[in-house]
Parts: sequence; C-alpha cells; structure tokens
Amino acid sequence: MTVKHVREIELPDGEIVDNFSTRYMRWCEALSLSKKPLHQRVQFLNKLTDQKRVEDIKYFLTLIWQNRPKKNPPA
Repeated sequence: MTVKHVREIELPDGEIVDNFSTRYMRWCEALSLSKKPLHQRVQFLNKLTDQKRVEDIKYFLTLIWQNRPKKNPPA
C-alpha cells in the first residue's frame, strides 16, 4: 500500500493546487530551469514536444524573473 501525503500548495500566481498536480510539477521544473544558463534552458525547451508544457514553464519562468529582487547598483 502506497501512502501519498497530499498537501495544498499556493503557486506564485495565487492558484491553489496539490503537490501531485501537473501545474505544481511545471512550477518545480521552471524553478529548477531558472537556475541554469540560458543555453541550457533553450536546449531543454527545444527538446520538449508538448507545447502546453513549454507554455506553462515559460509562464512560470516569467513569474520567477518578474518577482526577483533587484540587485543594488554599485556605489
């Protein structure tokens, strides 16, 4: 018997999903991908054939970068 510990997660856009949902998996993919260099992000997205998946990841990447704190310019 497999026990799943389902939890509710609030995504950055305010959507409430559980930790086994496709949307949450896409959010986790985007978060991981956001830490990689541009050429690796492009390679990864170009390999995907599911356009809905690509759109979701791009959407979350945009949210991640919009909400990043601004770096202070050198004084």
